[in-house]
Amino acid sequence: MIRFLLTALCSGIALASFAQNDSIFLKSNADVLIGKVVVNLKKKNVVLKKGDDVRRIPFNDIAEVRSANGKFLVSRDIKAQTRLLVLIVKGKFSLLFSEDEKLFYVQKSDSLLVISQAHFKRALPIIFGKELFEQYHSKSNIQPQYSARYFKNLVYYVNEAIKSEQIVYEQNLNQFKTSLHIGPYVGFGYNRTGFDVNFGMEKVEDNYKKTKFSSSYSVPVGLSFDLRLSKRVSINLDTYLHNTSNNAVYVDNMGFYKVKFPLYLLTPEKFVDDLKMTGFSFKTVHFDLSASYAVIPRDKNKLEMSVFAGPSIVSMTDSEIQLSAGYRENKEAPVTYMTRWSKLKRPYTMIGINAGVGAKYPLSERLTLNLAAKFIGGIYPKIENQSYTAEKRNETPMPDDTWQGFFSRFDGTYDQYTRIFTISGSLSIRL
Repeated sequence: MIRFLLTALCSGIALASFAQNDSIFLKSNADVLIGKVVVNLKKKNVVLKKGDDVRRIPFNDIAEVRSANGKFLVSRDIKAQTRLLVLIVKGKFSLLFSEDEKLFYVQKSDSLLVISQAHFKRALPIIFGKELFEQYHSKSNIQPQYSARYFKNLVYYVNEAIKSEQIVYEQNLNQFKTSLHIGPYVGFGYNRTGFDVNFGMEKVEDNYKKTKFSSSYSVPVGLSFDLRLSKRVSINLDTYLHNTSNNAVYVDNMGFYKVKFPLYLLTPEKFVDDLKMTGFSFKTVHFDLSASYAVIPRDKNKLEMSVFAGPSIVSMTDSEIQLSAGYRENKEAPVTYMTRWSKLKRPYTMIGINAGVGAKYPLSERLTLNLAAKFIGGIYPKIENQSYTAEKRNETPMPDDTWQGFFSRFDGTYDQYTRIFTISGSLSIRL
């Protein structure tokens, strides 16, 4: 089943992905190299793919890299080492960011000045001049902070004050934004459900044994929220309704029942001894919260691949256990059933886990297609389920009042184990 989920996810990814053309401008000549670019910060080179042709170009030979998605990188020499920096503002004062060092730089003429997080408040008045620095804070009424948005606004203000032409690269700046995406969520779930029931038949006895897991399918629907904190990290919340039922379960020895006197004494061979569990259903509301990390971020490929994990808070709002007493006219006759339903007394909450892999593909500047293969698991501890409903189904030739009472191992309390594997998708819009 897991293989099926991963295959379906990969198929969805393949449908969403298409070719990307990036540009590399070299220092040595005016040629522009076109293809798919992957930046390797550790090896200090760029991998250029054009069909089956793969070429590795060191940072030393590169002047600029322009991605098809609008990202703009420039090469600069820092401490006798060439780096590719993200260009955020270009002007007399330029703002750049080093993705491997996680540091901001300001370029003034030929000088490249680092803005370290430990000393940036003392460095900024020196870099931009105390008078302009104080004027900006007097007008903006904000405190200095180590963020791309603050540095961008400060550099933009200084360039305007000295009447310098400038360009702001919004696509580069967007990777630093905290953005919220929201959209409809739908999935296809494969569920595994097991129960821990009291074989002592008394509330005071602690003799719980687990049943085998039963399988079912479901279609959860709801809303998905994605709060992007940085280029690689985001917080996800999937909230959805999940209804599961299985009416083809046959678990023996789930209790006993009484038959109207004197039928059991006269014809005991017609009544199957034990009570069976023949089905179950439950309705839940899920809140799957997770932290997501982009293994392949969007700037390296049009398609973003990520892994995620976190807690699941699940509220069971309704649950029914289907119990059946067996009857047959003779040994050769098929077994027919008298069935009753035992209903949940009140809602229960479970805290479990969810984890999986996901893919995001931008359809436009604000619209994103999201796909995920996810596992959700946990235990509903000690559920009370001893209230029988008026609903009955009698497949036997005997009248309903033949059965005087059901006494099941679900009377009192039981645990429920859930294992849910889902393929899900959402179409989200950036607010």
